[in-house]
Amino acid sequence: MNYLFIFFYRLIRFRWIIPANSEMRIRLRFVSNEVGQFDQTISFEILGTKRNYKMFCRGVCTFPNISREPRLVLLFLLLFLFQFIPYL
Repeated sequence: MNYLFIFFYRLIRFRWIIPANSEMRIRLRFVSNEVGQFDQTISFEILGTKRNYKMFCRGVCTFPNISREPRLVLLFLLLFLFQFIPYL
């Protein structure tokens, strides 16, 4: 199946019935092809009321950072060498 179809198919279900005095865990997936910070507000409503509940969400997409501190780089290099070459 096409990945894009599966992704949008999962977004179709947007109403849940949650029994009184219970809770539900909602999992959000953040995907971005661009670097940056993305803000979005998600709204919820209880059936039969006109009251909206809003939840603020923020997603951040960055490139991996490489440590430029010489002591850390040397430490990881030595640990790597001792792991594979024990007689150094």
